[in-house]
Amino acid sequence: MPLIRPAMTVCLFLAISGGLKGFDLNFALTKGGPFGTTESIALQIYQDAFTKNLFSYASAKAVLFFLVLACITLVQVAWMKRREVEM
Repeated sequence: MPLIRPAMTVCLFLAISGGLKGFDLNFALTKGGPFGTTESIALQIYQDAFTKNLFSYASAKAVLFFLVLACITLVQVAWMKRREVEM
């Protein structure tokens, strides 16, 4: 278990960032679903920019989304790096 921690760090990072940025499936299948039940943050940013023409609002949401995702990622990587075994 200790020797696979570096691989777990990378996989967890990719899973978290991919899960939060999920846009394509929601857009292709439901476009947000009935009453916004399957709407993600990325889909909201897209709809604000390209259907409502609120480009500045969508840009601000995208920057905040990036900052939140970067903070989550940094905390997760720092936490996992502390538990890794140096070889």
